[in-house]
Amino acid sequence: MIRVTHEIGIKRTMAEVFEFLEDPANYPAWQVVMSHIVATNEMREGSLVTYTRSSEMGDSLTSTIRITKNNGLDLMESVSVRGPLENFVRLSLKPNGPDATLFRIDINSKPIAAMPPDSETTLEYIIDARTEADAARLKQVLEGPDAWVMGPKKSK
Repeated sequence: MIRVTHEIGIKRTMAEVFEFLEDPANYPAWQVVMSHIVATNEMREGSLVTYTRSSEMGDSLTSTIRITKNNGLDLMESVSVRGPLENFVRLSLKPNGPDATLFRIDINSKPIAAMPPDSETTLEYIIDARTEADAARLKQVLEGPDAWVMGPKKSK
């Protein structure tokens, strides 16, 4: 089992960060090498989300996840339905000072097919590096000079 955790402080309110995370259209802006995403019901509980990311080898990998939890405030969880890995992902937020948020991503991942021992170590390195890059990009998108602007809240 591969376990990866990353945290990063973001100078935006929890409401702003969570609103950004709830919109699937925002994922290609912060998920490194994501080229396509389609969700059956946005990022609400029960929604199926299919996305495509490029691999380090240059090919595309398509996976589908199910949103298993979304409390609308500070927690979203998903599990894999289809793809090369069995993933459990938790995105969580905590206050980090006035108008700032601590974003945390936890990933538990396991290849569906058996892999040689050295390959799993390499895969863990790739997942860790990509997750770190995703968190850094999220911070950049939300804090940078062309930062995302919070829109009107969608009804659930």
